[in-house]
Amino acid sequence: VGIAAVQIAKACGLRVIGTASTDQGLQAILDQGADFVFNHKQEGYLKEIA
Repeated sequence: VGIAAVQIAKACGLRVIGTASTDQGLQAILDQGADFVFNHKQEGYLKEIA
């Protein structure tokens, strides 16, 4: 579902921020066109987004 959401958002011209818990997941999100990715297991990641 997440990858499809990234693809739809990008097709609509939106800026996409994604999260994942592994390097492989982060790369998969980037490969689909996300503009920014964050590891949601990393402490303080929400502050980085804000």
